[in-house]
Amino acid sequence: MKPRFSLSVLLIALVCLAASAFAQGDRGSITGQITDASGAVVPNVEVTATHLTTNTVSKGVSTSSGVYHIEYLQPGDYRISAGLTGFKTAVVGPVVVSVASVVTADIKLQLGAATESITVSADAPRLESSSSELGYSVSATDYHEWAISSDDDGQRQIGNFIFNVLPGTAGDTYLGSINGSPTGSHEVYIEGISIGRADISGSSSEFQPSVDAISEFRLQTGSLNASYGGGLTAVANYNVKSGTNELHGTAYDYFINDDLGANSFDNNAIGAAKSPFKQNSFGTAVGGPLWIPKI
Repeated sequence: MKPRFSLSVLLIALVCLAASAFAQGDRGSITGQITDASGAVVPNVEVTATHLTTNTVSKGVSTSSGVYHIEYLQPGDYRISAGLTGFKTAVVGPVVVSVASVVTADIKLQLGAATESITVSADAPRLESSSSELGYSVSATDYHEWAISSDDDGQRQIGNFIFNVLPGTAGDTYLGSINGSPTGSHEVYIEGISIGRADISGSSSEFQPSVDAISEFRLQTGSLNASYGGGLTAVANYNVKSGTNELHGTAYDYFINDDLGANSFDNNAIGAAKSPFKQNSFGTAVGGPLWIPKI
């Protein structure tokens, strides 16, 4: 009996650890309350969240208090639908789920046949009321439109964007401080995997993904979720681009050319010409559907 008991305890511990690890990272969730036209809560309503880019479907069911919760959602735009016999199918969208965010989308059902549907445009929430955590979500468009300086290797570092643009930050990629915390005390997550804290593992700039490899990221501050271990001042949470139902990609070339710059002060002082300098740092990122024969 002892070996069986020990094995059971081990399996339970592993499941708990897996659940704890899965709760961290870049995944978001959608929650809300379902009510009828009179404002009364409606339980046992099946709610479906469809990712508009990949058509991935996730489901949840409202509780006795009318509250539903759909977890572990990939960041992106979703269409929410809720249906119950005796009510029209309610459709809300697009609901934008950012990295590691909790989005509130309340749904109001109207009497009618389930074959009928009513669509409501979702308003972007101004305040994340379902969580006490603070954060700043940054899309690929945001950081590509801002001027980000290149490092000596010609690459643009996302850490430079964090410490030069986002509120509450100071310093740079190597010696950055967030909300007055010690330099290098934040943690870096890529696709839900902890890459390590800078004050333990060295400069966090070593762990910054390429700007064209990620779709968006979120700087989480304030009262961080307990799943992050506690004691951290902030988390830089990156979401890597994933394949969609269509082939897509980007290509880039960060270049420096002396023809585009002015001569230096010292060269002008002695009447010397500009020093020749040409640097190109280029790459590409491609994604799309994965076809498996006969599946």
